[in-house]
Amino acid sequence: MELKNWPDYEEITRYRSPPPPGPPSEILNSVAELLISAKNPLILCGRIARSKRAWDDRIILAEKLGAKTITNTWQEIGFPTDHPLHVGMTGFFVRDEVRKVHRQADVVLSLDWFDLGGTLKDAWDGGIVEAKVISCSMDFHQHRGWNKDYGGLPPVDIHIPTVPEAFISDLLPLLASIKPKINYVIKSKPRADLPKDGPIGVHEFARAYRNAAQGFKVCLISHTIGWPSEESEFNHHLGCLANAGGGGLGAGPGNAVGAALALRDVHDGYVPVAILGDGDYLMGVQALWTAAHEKIPLLIIVSNNKSYFNDEMHQEAIAKKRGRPTENRWIGQRIDNPEIDICALAKAQGLDSIGPVSDMKHLAEVIEEGLKKVQEGATLVMDVRIKPEYAVSPVHDR
Repeated sequence: MELKNWPDYEEITRYRSPPPPGPPSEILNSVAELLISAKNPLILCGRIARSKRAWDDRIILAEKLGAKTITNTWQEIGFPTDHPLHVGMTGFFVRDEVRKVHRQADVVLSLDWFDLGGTLKDAWDGGIVEAKVISCSMDFHQHRGWNKDYGGLPPVDIHIPTVPEAFISDLLPLLASIKPKINYVIKSKPRADLPKDGPIGVHEFARAYRNAAQGFKVCLISHTIGWPSEESEFNHHLGCLANAGGGGLGAGPGNAVGAALALRDVHDGYVPVAILGDGDYLMGVQALWTAAHEKIPLLIIVSNNKSYFNDEMHQEAIAKKRGRPTENRWIGQRIDNPEIDICALAKAQGLDSIGPVSDMKHLAEVIEEGLKKVQEGATLVMDVRIKPEYAVSPVHDR
């Protein structure tokens, strides 16, 4: 049966999402007073709208308050990582300097932070959270949703039931008389020193990528679990779109194609990059056919350690608890003998490919070459062979 005429459609704007609720005015004054009087305010920069205004407003807020900020490796980047007020990025576990600033803070402002209850519990070792906590989020609506009842309820002094953008927009006029305590100017990190040759470790890979990406307007769609956050350099509102929730194994290729399509059609001028693990890539590689078919510019760099390495780490942790040999952690997880041809799978979907690259000698140059090709419209997969390791495990507190 052939369709002779397309049916009439409703105007699509009639199906747009409703606007978020405004923050209660009586709460705003209390929040402003608490933040202004804080000696060591801390902002947890969680979910953010994909807009420059939302990005700029957060910077203005932090600078007026002189508040230290933290971002999350599991969420889209919510604050520039090169800003003097940015302390660091954290994952499931709160470590080092991030833990220190949590303990020093007298007021914590959470802007739609991922698992606020878990973060505060870890930062305070399960004890009493001494800081006053302000939470701007709609997550409380989800706590009776499927599996959300397993998340810990955070101790909160003031709830702001809206999204951060609406809250900050209404809060800033109350801070109009306060001059910024610091002014942000984008300043790229100096180029990292790289080994002239040798095997590729995860730190060396991250530094080579950072060197290559300088000079490009990159949107990092995702990166691998064990990525060294201290090597990250995100200074615009589309700097990093975050990882798949709950691990999301196999979601990487599909997410990358969808995000790259949106960047092409809505946010033109960005170079879309996704750094995927080989296990993630292999479980969803067929999604890349769509990128080839629709001619969607995209660079996928496969961080190929020839393993479902996250599960290796899980098996090592369990082996330690049970007094078993950790040398057996690889069983059932290594993707080797025979090794898989990552580039051949890309070509089978109609994509160009580079690699495998297994030596530091030309790594930064090869990544830069890939970025240039994608900037010109290519859809490209790069196979980078790295050592099986994490910089710091974000899921195994060992």
